Amino acid sequence: MFGWFQPLCPLDTAEKAWVELRMNWLSAKLGQQRLLHATVMLPTPEFFPDELDGSAEDASKVFRRLCNHVKVDPQDILLSVESNPAMTGAAGLYIQEIPPRILVNEFELSDSESLVAILAHELAHHFLLGGGLLTKNSLDLERLTDLLPVFLGIGLFSGNATIKESHWRVGEFSEWRLQKKGFLPGRMFAYAFSLFAFARREQKPEWAGYLRRDLSEPFWRGLRFLNKTGDTVFGDRVDFQKLSTEQLQERLESPSATIRYIALWELAERGPKSVAAIDQVVQCIADGDHDVSEKAVCALGKIRSAAAISALKSCLYSGDSRLRVSATKVLGEIGADRESVLPELRTLLRDGDDAVRRAATDAIDCFGEKSLEQPYPLYLQ
Repeated sequence: MFGWFQPLCPLDTAEKAWVELRMNWLSAKLGQQRLLHATVMLPTPEFFPDELDGSAEDASKVFRRLCNHVKVDPQDILLSVESNPAMTGAAGLYIQEIPPRILVNEFELSDSESLVAILAHELAHHFLLGGGLLTKNSLDLERLTDLLPVFLGIGLFSGNATIKESHWRVGEFSEWRLQKKGFLPGRMFAYAFSLFAFARREQKPEWAGYLRRDLSEPFWRGLRFLNKTGDTVFGDRVDFQKLSTEQLQERLESPSATIRYIALWELAERGPKSVAAIDQVVQCIADGDHDVSEKAVCALGKIRSAAAISALKSCLYSGDSRLRVSATKVLGEIGADRESVLPELRTLLRDGDDAVRRAATDAIDCFGEKSLEQPYPLYLQ
């Protein structure tokens, strides 16, 4: 009755919104039928019947099977294995030429599942860059390149490769190493798999048994959350970019933090054109969800009206240090109302929170001024 046992999403609101919006974007660009009818590729002989011995030919075998699985002609892409020095430490590279090329670091050939993840990532580059869906300058290109294999049904390897364990023994000594790989954190992979299963109405997908333990727990938690609450914009046909300011204001009243966050995101993108929503945006500063309140601060910085600047200055005295940091950064970035803002920023140089003091120093620098006091000990600089 009190929601004490309500399942929780494994992601914070900002991460959740990004995954859901980008899954929607992939559906719009590639068609949701690809997700709904995708066969999930598993590390089993059914999908990889070849004996792999760590040779360069293995990369070609794996690549052909991946291409066939996602209906790409492997003859359209040149694949080559390069030495580690030539790759400058990169596991794989996609080179957008005619024809396009994918390079794989020979160092990665010894781990077949990691090799699949690398090739899936570079193949996703081919979809996004080669297909003209994004450019190399897109801010979230690499994260989206990690996400796309999940949508296509080849992402299990990518998710499991976010953490790579290495074991070896030299004489009487044994070594163990844990490395993080990729651009998308494991928890975001896990939730993407939750959305994948939820959209396909899979309650207990067999493929989930192949997820690493660190992905399995947030995956099942995410799926329980989605089944219980239905709180997702994935599959929602509403295009926030096409909503009027008034319609976005209405969504700021939504019980879903994700919807409130996305509405604020869109209002921020419109900048001064969102001035009519200023009162509702200011109210969102007090939102119980920290990501929503931070996005409200960001939106105020984009709107830049007198009322927005006044609200930002009020945030400098918030009891929430994270909110003080956000408002300080935004005021420094927009450089507005210099005469009244600078004195207030200088008071934050004596704030009890080190992050606030650092933010105040950076913000004052943005105004072309130097802080008159030492904001934090020299040994921390």
